[in-house]
Amino acid sequence: MVKEKKFFGTFTDYKCGGTLISKNFVLTAAHCQPKPIMSHLVVVLGQYSLNQTDLPTISVNRVIVHKKFNQSNFHNDIALLELATPADISAKVYPICLPGAKDHFVGYDGVVSGWGRLYYNGELPRTLQCVTVPILSQRQCSSMLRKHGHIKELPNFFLCAGHEGGRFDACEGDSGGPLAVYLKSGQWVLAGTVSHGVRCAEPGLPGVYMKVSHYRPWIDAVIQRIESAAKSPQPQSWFYPFLDWLDRTVPIKISTPVIYY
Repeated sequence: MVKEKKFFGTFTDYKCGGTLISKNFVLTAAHCQPKPIMSHLVVVLGQYSLNQTDLPTISVNRVIVHKKFNQSNFHNDIALLELATPADISAKVYPICLPGAKDHFVGYDGVVSGWGRLYYNGELPRTLQCVTVPILSQRQCSSMLRKHGHIKELPNFFLCAGHEGGRFDACEGDSGGPLAVYLKSGQWVLAGTVSHGVRCAEPGLPGVYMKVSHYRPWIDAVIQRIESAAKSPQPQSWFYPFLDWLDRTVPIKISTPVIYY
């Protein structure tokens, strides 16, 4: 579980959740990403309580948002954060496994975790929260929503999870965080990333996640392209050392670059 924050030089503002998928990349939601100038993203790794100090905090080098992301309907609500420095892998900070492109988790119980509100318009927690929710088929999800007066388009990259009676759900502030499934092999696999819903934990209104298996080819393509570019010789210019000096000297960081791919 990764905590994503905006940094303004003198203070930070909690923004969203995310999931470490390798030592260099975090998977999160596209709608979480920064828009104001002079805001810089950082991620906090392995936090369980607000009382913890000296936690690994890493700047985000750039944000890669899915090029077909649509803010109005949350289609393709997925993004990658490239970390400025690799995460130190340990027993408390470890990347989750990604599913294959054809993997499906309907019928499994998923565990969603995050630092979002405890209930709709409610207070924020002081410790990391997690709940277990059943992963639904598209038909189950659509039927449940219609039964409670909601008609919603459910493209195949959406994944629904939740109880008919509500009570347990992701909430505001959990966006981008993990919906993880524990397999018989002993591995945790990332089935979904928190995207959106109608309020929180309402009866008949399951949460909507991005189906990570659907986006596995996109994730692999982005990472491969970035890693290939890193191995290629880069042209030298006075401008790049200047940016490095500015980053070390000026308290307010330059905005984290956001690109679409």
